[in-house]
Amino acid sequence: MNCEIQNKEKLIDDYVRGVISTHDKHRLEEHIFNCDQCFQDLLIHEETYHLIKTEGTELFADYLRSPRAKQKGFRLSDLLNLQPPKISWQPALGFAAVFLIAVFIGVYSIFFSHSEGSMLLNYDQRVPHEYSEITLRGGSEQVDQSPVFHSFVNGFRLGISDYNVFEYQSAVRIFEKLQPLADQFEQTDNSQYLPWIRDFYFYQGLAHLALSLSSEFELDQMSKNIHRISAIGCLEKAKSIADAHQMSQPERELFYLAQAVGSSGQIERAVEILNGIQPQSDFYSESQLLIRLWTK
Repeated sequence: MNCEIQNKEKLIDDYVRGVISTHDKHRLEEHIFNCDQCFQDLLIHEETYHLIKTEGTELFADYLRSPRAKQKGFRLSDLLNLQPPKISWQPALGFAAVFLIAVFIGVYSIFFSHSEGSMLLNYDQRVPHEYSEITLRGGSEQVDQSPVFHSFVNGFRLGISDYNVFEYQSAVRIFEKLQPLADQFEQTDNSQYLPWIRDFYFYQGLAHLALSLSSEFELDQMSKNIHRISAIGCLEKAKSIADAHQMSQPERELFYLAQAVGSSGQIERAVEILNGIQPQSDFYSESQLLIRLWTK
């Protein structure tokens, strides 16, 4: 579609900062999900903010002083005051329920800290599961992509690139922005989209899981608990898609779902999930190690 939206830069900036009005938010989202260029602009805006926050303003000093930046009206003062986007909640999960669950997990985590030190549950130096389009998506098979789905795939790959280098917080932010599109494509009758949507929820869940177990990121216990809850929701979603469409390697969701469930204090349920992994699975050996870790 032609990009005719007014004040696009300001709207995107306000959207990222979370200070946009409800009316403008819905108007911008509707436009972005149908405009490939604006969707890319939003992702670039998010990444620029992340780089400024992690690398400092000096990285962009020359550009920000340039006539080009001034001409485009780059809102540095606003970007520097940005706060990280809040974790989105599943609509059916009320704040009070999430708070109570998080408090429970926090109490349990005091007794679970020994497991977080286990190499099986430490993802500061390795990703939970390596991403490979070749193995997960059947080689060179091409998807008949609409422009919007093409933007979704590009955004997903951008999130994966952060995930692959342990930038889990940045990956989570990107995945959360893609969430409405993932929900939209899941509802279509195009079966070629489903492997991508399954992977989206799977790796979104893994990014949350890695953050919940991390000692590298400066997260308080409540934030880690919230990431555990989010990981469980995403991995359950990926599993439901895999089961409904009889996709290959369903044990991968089970293995990491069990980690998220177990680290939240539900050991019996986690062990029950792991017991569902068959001996011929690539995840069987490590699943047995986790069972021994949790039941010794």
